[in-house]
Amino acid sequence: MNDIIKALNLEDDTIRLVEIITNQNSLTKTVVIEKPLVPHVCPICGFSMYSKGITHRKAKHQILLDGYKLHVEMLSRRWVCQNQDCKHSEQDEYLFIEPRKRITNLIPFLIINELKDINKTCSMVAAHFNVSDTYVHDTFTKFVDMKRLPLPRILSIDEVHLDINEKTKLCCVLMDFETREIVDILPNRWETTLDAYFYSISFQERGNVEYIVSDMYSEYLTFPHKYFSVTHRTRNVQLKINLTEEEKALFQNKMKMANCKTMNHFLRKVVSESNIYVVDLQPFREIQGLLSRYANSVNQIAKRVNSTGVIYSDDINDIKQQIEHLSKEICLIHSLLLDRTTKKGDDS
Repeated sequence: MNDIIKALNLEDDTIRLVEIITNQNSLTKTVVIEKPLVPHVCPICGFSMYSKGITHRKAKHQILLDGYKLHVEMLSRRWVCQNQDCKHSEQDEYLFIEPRKRITNLIPFLIINELKDINKTCSMVAAHFNVSDTYVHDTFTKFVDMKRLPLPRILSIDEVHLDINEKTKLCCVLMDFETREIVDILPNRWETTLDAYFYSISFQERGNVEYIVSDMYSEYLTFPHKYFSVTHRTRNVQLKINLTEEEKALFQNKMKMANCKTMNHFLRKVVSESNIYVVDLQPFREIQGLLSRYANSVNQIAKRVNSTGVIYSDDINDIKQQIEHLSKEICLIHSLLLDRTTKKGDDS
């Protein structure tokens, strides 16, 4: 008997096991317990108290033991003070269950353990333990403290499919792009949810965010100017250039010629005042390709002549045709270059 009480984790040394009722059809076992019958004294006036009957109270204690679902039924006596001027009454209470509730103290821990499965929703856990969705949610927030991390310098925003309920299939994940740590997870990507979350964070902390990384989801695109004002900031950008000793000497020489004392001054002067020349090398690459093909053809003919000692008329004609084609292409490219030069002169 006591072993069964220990298995149920009923932490109350004053209870006594009355009987165990087994139902083979529903595969349930009902454990009936009661308080020992001992004299009671009124805590108000000190008179003796008498029992006014027994009430049956059932507790939800969803534990599977040997394939059976266990229920706990408590027999509680109501005690009434014999003093007619007092009439104080009280009922037997059990330590493993809170007054006026039907859920044992073990149920919250079983719920927390069940919620470790990421594939189970609050409604699924509530149905398993025969409690409400609200109770499961309140239990989770009571025992699990998951404080968010501070907003990082680079905030990465994405979504993941969790299937929390029928309306919200995707939750919003906030992550530190540099450390890859999860900052927080929001239940959905709705505008109302995002507004309530980010506006609850101080403007000073939101000011720590310098960059936002996200996809092209329309709501995410409003983040920079809506929550963080990232678009209105100015930043110093460092530009690193690797130079050889010769290039460095040439660079410093040109700095002196431009009357610039610092490299930053010289670079700004070059960017703002220097002319940019665009050189299109594509026509010359085409000529180079034609010359390469012509050289390969002549080389093949020369190898054949050296091996046989005979020059065929077809080879001579082939070389003539390639020379004519090469001349035409060079003339065409030359005319194109002249046209471009003329147009640039007119534009200037």
